[in-house]
Amino acid sequence: MAGQSYNSLPRGCMVGFAMPFVLVGVAATGFLYWSTYQAYQAQSWVEVPATILSASVKTHRGGDSTTYSVETRYRYDFEGKTYHSDRVSFSPFTSDGDRNWHRAMVRRLKKHASDKTPYPCFVDHAAPENAVLERGARFSLMLLVSVFGLAFGGAGIAMLTLDRNPGWQEKRLQMAQASGQMWRVRSDWEAGEIRIAPLKRLRYLLPCLVLLSILALPTILLLPQEFQRESRWAYLGLIGPFAIAITAVKVFTAVWHQIRRGVTRIQLATVPGVIGGPVTGIIHSSRKLNMPAGVRVTLRCDRATRDSSETRSIAITETCWQDEQTILIDLKQSDANESAVPFDFVAPFDLPDSAPLEDEKVDWILTAKGLAVGSPLDITCEVPVYRTVDSSEDLKRPESLVADFSGPDQPDDILLELGVRAVDGGVRKRWWITGQKTLSGILTLLVFAGGFDLAAFLVFRYEGPWFIGVILGLIGFPLTLGFIHTMLWRCRIETASGMVRIRSGMIPLARWKNIPLDDFDRLSIRQTTRVNEKTYHEVYFQARNRKPITVGKGIYGKHRTLQYAAALWRQVIGSEPPEIKTRSFGDNDKT
Repeated sequence: MAGQSYNSLPRGCMVGFAMPFVLVGVAATGFLYWSTYQAYQAQSWVEVPATILSASVKTHRGGDSTTYSVETRYRYDFEGKTYHSDRVSFSPFTSDGDRNWHRAMVRRLKKHASDKTPYPCFVDHAAPENAVLERGARFSLMLLVSVFGLAFGGAGIAMLTLDRNPGWQEKRLQMAQASGQMWRVRSDWEAGEIRIAPLKRLRYLLPCLVLLSILALPTILLLPQEFQRESRWAYLGLIGPFAIAITAVKVFTAVWHQIRRGVTRIQLATVPGVIGGPVTGIIHSSRKLNMPAGVRVTLRCDRATRDSSETRSIAITETCWQDEQTILIDLKQSDANESAVPFDFVAPFDLPDSAPLEDEKVDWILTAKGLAVGSPLDITCEVPVYRTVDSSEDLKRPESLVADFSGPDQPDDILLELGVRAVDGGVRKRWWITGQKTLSGILTLLVFAGGFDLAAFLVFRYEGPWFIGVILGLIGFPLTLGFIHTMLWRCRIETASGMVRIRSGMIPLARWKNIPLDDFDRLSIRQTTRVNEKTYHEVYFQARNRKPITVGKGIYGKHRTLQYAAALWRQVIGSEPPEIKTRSFGDNDKT
């Protein structure tokens, strides 16, 4: 089987390859729960004084590793009888690599032996010959086993579930390459129907959540005890509940989106979409849409490259082309419980084919978002677009087809979609801007900020290492401020008599600024965050000798941000916008 990749292994070989990883995860889980059970049972054992007869650390060298064990003998009396034992803890391992724990244990035992003071011993009253010196579970060992179980068990489960038929997928790729029809690498592309269901993400999230919960539960139960003992390992133990909370937020978000949005199907009229030809189809939503407000459909071509140097490698995504339509009609009957939204684009002839598997990745992305407040339609998916025999360099968009179902791209619609509400009071005009917020983004930021703040609080509460508390606090405090700022940020703009009155920031703290209308001469945008290949931007107005003022936050996509900036400038300033510049982080230059 030399030279054969894992993905080309037969199903039986793949299972055989994955099972040892799964068995390591099962063994780790068994150890964790067995240790927790033993520690729980030992809480009812009777404490008696024991005399330490001998104690030493034994070193075991073998191969590339060195392990240690505690060698001891002690004597204890129970109900008038004398017993001898050498059991230190409930660990099933005869030795392990935690040298510090073994040395600390031997130091304590030797001190009691030299001082001739008894060492507490715990005896099973039902079987007095069964005794132990440390009846609690070793938290550091359990934490290490949890990591091993998660790494190996997770890898094994991933092999068995994420790639259920790799041989057929390899064969599909070979067939697509042989026929020159690369869109056949995906079955949904070949069928011309792409299903988008938020619950599909649970295929990956639920196993992660279950595995994390099972492996982290024993250490989570021991966390209060470890903090009381002022153990430094307890702070590492916080990673478990933190990871569970993040995964649970993602699961909740997927379920919420499934309930709210239902299932969406993209039905392509031509398979594939044609470069130098039409990219046409229908978006089927299982929820009824408010079509008078319209649906904005966007098609764009993204090229991902990697800029590598000696010290780092950066992924760069460039939008080669983008087009938008605002669709105003529903092909379904008005009394139907679902909607069907048509779209029709023409892809320019000089653009690259879809290449989802290449090193220089090219993705054709279709997005659709309902413009009505609370619309259930908000989808993003990849569609196949290739150069075929139908491609034509001279093909133009058939305007008659588009006019049947698309409306004009009005600036007012763009601003309304992105959270801008305008009130025309005649002489005085007002704009209320709230910025863009997503449920998943807010919940993720809340979990991160709350997790770091809670960890810092516990460190200081139980008098842990102060420097760890300071580090956790320095991470959590900006995240908390960012969450508060995101929730409370608002922008208010008023214009009257050649003056602009503007207030931007956290409304309880932000101050009004009065600036002459003619002083505004610069318009800029800045990328603030990047999440799962999605970029979010802010928009700034700037007047002479003043710092930039934020007038838009959380806008998805650079193209959409540029449209927003130009539309808002035209409404507020009343003139054509200047050249829109891209600012860098921390750039507050007044000149």
